[in-house]
Amino acid sequence: RDRSVSRGLGDVYKRQHIYSIKNWLPYINNISRMEYGGGTQNWTITRDNNGWIYAANNSGLLQFDGYSWHLFSNGMIIRTAYHDGKERIYVGAFNNFGYFSPDEKGAMHYHSLSDSLEDKYRNFSDVWDIYCIDHSIYFVSYNHIFKLTNDEITVIQSKERMLCSANINGNLYVFKENAGVFLQTGQLFIPLASTEKISNYHISEILPYQDQKLLLICLLYTSPSPR
Repeated sequence: RDRSVSRGLGDVYKRQHIYSIKNWLPYINNISRMEYGGGTQNWTITRDNNGWIYAANNSGLLQFDGYSWHLFSNGMIIRTAYHDGKERIYVGAFNNFGYFSPDEKGAMHYHSLSDSLEDKYRNFSDVWDIYCIDHSIYFVSYNHIFKLTNDEITVIQSKERMLCSANINGNLYVFKENAGVFLQTGQLFIPLASTEKISNYHISEILPYQDQKLLLICLLYTSPSPR
């Protein structure tokens, strides 16, 4: 046994007076909606360079500076939020995407990017995921990917619904309903070999795995037993 580990555990017992290390749990502070002042659902969380937290909330964009909560509402249910490493918090919502940025007093204001789209691209439903890849921002909805580069938007369309996506090592992967997993590059979707065999599953997550492999997480549905 490692003596340093033994001494460390002994110190824990002395300082904390706990009965068993296996019963110890990390401290969790549950914050109610009454405290943060937003809607019931928070979809994603991002953090800026100051360490402030931003949450995509049903009532708008929540900001937590470590002491107090602020809600910046633009009348939308925000599904996803992403900090670009500078001053913008990119967000996605229903038929809308754009970014929040601070004014000289620090208040966050919304700037829509989707307002500049042609009318034929405006009904894209919810934007669920946002990624930064090679200095471009990707907004992913069910049938569209909007790529923002130097304030210009390129529209990438998919015939099949994209049910989940992931940025893994700078590569954008999407799972298409009844089609399989694809690598998105340029205007193309390149199918990954053999993933069409699981196209009838509902893949909910795409994760990195060992030796440049992908780990696919699927949802399993069970029917209730007949009464």
